[in-house]
Amino acid sequence: GELTLAATQVDVDGDITAHGGRVQINAELGVRLGADARIDVSGQWVNDSEALNPGAAPQGPAFIHAGSVTVAGTGEVILEGGSVINADGGAHLQRNGSLTFGDGGDITLASQPLAGADANKPTTLRLDGDLHAYSFGKGGSLSLTGAGGKRIQSTVARQLALYVALYSPIQMAADLPENYAKY
Repeated sequence: GELTLAATQVDVDGDITAHGGRVQINAELGVRLGADARIDVSGQWVNDSEALNPGAAPQGPAFIHAGSVTVAGTGEVILEGGSVINADGGAHLQRNGSLTFGDGGDITLASQPLAGADANKPTTLRLDGDLHAYSFGKGGSLSLTGAGGKRIQSTVARQLALYVALYSPIQMAADLPENYAKY
């Protein structure tokens, strides 16, 4: 499925689910995903195992690939702590026991500059929520755009360092997040 929200201001405080689909949010004065907001375009996990579904027709690999989420606001885009954007890939277990992996989806966040007399005011792109596009197949992508339409640059090395600092269950003192803040 597909959902497009376009308004002066958008506040999301609930669940939006479109497995393998697309969610687009565009707001003239900003977007806020509250602490209880969850946008889920993840791929589905489909089990066509004969043992689980004897005699049933196979479902097939529908919607195992994740979809995409675009959140764009003029002035500010805020993802509060507790909010989640899920674009994880799914998988399909076929009757013969083989497993097909779905791809992770795409997440795009953009905070665009204000117009007119407010054009010189800073924009806000605050990411206190969780973003993920994991997959056993091809992982998803994250695109961040700030003021003036400039993409926020990153490198694979920095992303790997942040993975070690933020997500790894084994962490050394040198890998603490505050040691990466200056980068």
